[in-house]
Amino acid sequence: MKKRRFLFLLLMLFSVLGALTFFGDKGIFHLLRLKKELSRLKEDNRRIEAENQKLREEVRRLQSEKRYIEEIARKELGMVKGGEIIYQFDSTKYPLPSHPSKGGVATDKEQLLPRRRDGEAAGEGKRKEPSK
Repeated sequence: MKKRRFLFLLLMLFSVLGALTFFGDKGIFHLLRLKKELSRLKEDNRRIEAENQKLREEVRRLQSEKRYIEEIARKELGMVKGGEIIYQFDSTKYPLPSHPSKGGVATDKEQLLPRRRDGEAAGEGKRKEPSK
């Protein structure tokens, strides 16, 4: 009877220790969560370091390159040099088509050629046979 009771207590002790090993504050599952969080934090650090490097490069360019400052002023603030003429078009009134063959934006060669009524560039396309 004592032997059976001793085995039962020993089994309970190992069960409790096993449960703590896997599920406790310092258990294996907690360790796996911490490793996953560590890898996520390292990836965040790499991403932030890359962003910091880009920002350092932009600060360096802003401090040393007048052309870069001019580019930023033109793009973001809409500034122009004295004597420049600005042309603005109402894109809702005159939208740009998307493809040359369907009436879209043409290449340089196509822009130089006048268009016929059938949509082909003059001097290109199908030749019509003279009617007999």
